[in-house]
This record gives sequence, structure tokens and C-alpha cells, in this order.
Amino acid sequence: MLRSKRQLVKNVLAGLEDRLPAMRGYTEAQRERTAEDVAHIVDFLTCALYTDDSRLFTDFLDWTCDVLEARRVPARVLDPGLALLREELKDFPRALGFLARGRATLDERDARPLPPRTRAHRMTTHPDDTFELATALDDAGDAHIRITGDLDWDTADDLTEAARACLRADPPPRRLHLDCAGMTLCDSLGLAALLMIHRCAAEAGTGLHVDNRPAHLQRVLQITGTDHLFVGHAADDAAPAEPERRTTGRPPRPPHRP
Repeated sequence: MLRSKRQLVKNVLAGLEDRLPAMRGYTEAQRERTAEDVAHIVDFLTCALYTDDSRLFTDFLDWTCDVLEARRVPARVLDPGLALLREELKDFPRALGFLARGRATLDERDARPLPPRTRAHRMTTHPDDTFELATALDDAGDAHIRITGDLDWDTADDLTEAARACLRADPPPRRLHLDCAGMTLCDSLGLAALLMIHRCAAEAGTGLHVDNRPAHLQRVLQITGTDHLFVGHAADDAAPAEPERRTTGRPPRPPHRP
């Protein structure tokens, strides 16, 4: 499913245009956002199937509904996309089961009142919204990515792309270390990014280490039952020597989502 993600998202978007004619009048920016939303749903479904934990998928849908309702958009707007995914994945019983649980999550929300209009779409622990990635390659052939700031909706794709760039090296690194000492937040999309990087590293034959985990990250991993997937140490354990930095920076930030 991971390898066919692009085609899956493309098919769902095409189906949405047929079922929701208003989409044909979307601007390019609106189309990009819709594609991102569908891709995130597919990412979380993939991660949930990979870890055999449907809560990763249903919790993400629940969170997405919170965001939509904060904009005064009914959560049921997700129904057509989930229905199209069921059609596309009809030959995958486990995926259909997880999608059914996602539909049940939407059903359970029907009786809930809409949140106040003042509810924020996103909270950040940094007033200046700082997020930085610094990549390095040490003499042993290990790649390192230092993460500073909030790993969330706006930044998770940046980390995933930075990790994939490291893993595309020929040959790929023996190990990929994610230094999380400067990470100030990890939300559900941040967790999905870590799980996606774990999958990509396994396919490349690269060991993934999540080092210097702050307490909030360790708690998220333990609550979701995914801590066993990652080698590494907590922030209060002894840390390895810092590698010589050869490249720094991060991809350009996308525009902030309203």
C-alpha cells in the first residue's frame, strides 16, 4: 500500500471530483490542500496497518474532525473520502476493517456539539514558530538529523523528506540517528512521520535510532505502544559524541494553513 500511495491518492481525488462537483472549481491551493489531507489519511492508515494498531488511524481521524469543526466544517465531509478508500482497497480485508473503525469514529461524533469558534487550529510551544533540521554524515557512515522545534502538521513532511533524502544515498547509511533533544512537541502527524521513516529505513536496510527523546516524546511512544520500534535513548541518558556537521538547513516551509 505504501508503494501505491501516489496512485491511491490520485484515484481518491478523481473520485471526489465526481462525487463533489464543487471541487472542479477549486483553486490550485485548495486542490493542494485537499491532496495533502487525503495523503495524510492514507499515511495514518498505512502506519496503523504496519503497527497493527487501529487507534493510530481512528485517533488521527478524531483529531482531524476537531480541526474541521474548529473551522465550522462538519466532520462528515470526510465520509466521501473514506468511502472511496474502501472501494480502492476492497481486496485488502485488514484495511477495510480499519476503515470501518474510522467510520465508526465519525458516527460516535455525531451527537457531540461543535466546539466554540475561538478554538485554535494549532497550538505551538514556540511563539516564533521556529523549526529547524540539521543533517550530518559522520566518518562511520551514519547519517544524523537534529530536530529543533515542534514536529507537527506543518513540519512533519519536512522531516520525512529529509530522512528520505539521507536514505536515498548510494549506498544508504548504516544507521540514521534522529536527535530529538531540541524537539518541543510531537503531535499525531509527528508520530506518523516517525513511523513512516521507520518503514523507509527498514526497506533501505538502515538502522533507525531516535535519540535524546524528551519526556513528552517518550510518553507519546509509550501511550501508542510504538516505543519498541525505535532504538535510542532518552534525553537523560548518556548521549554519543556529536558528529561533525557537513550540511545544515531544511526545505522551504509551506504556507501556514489557516
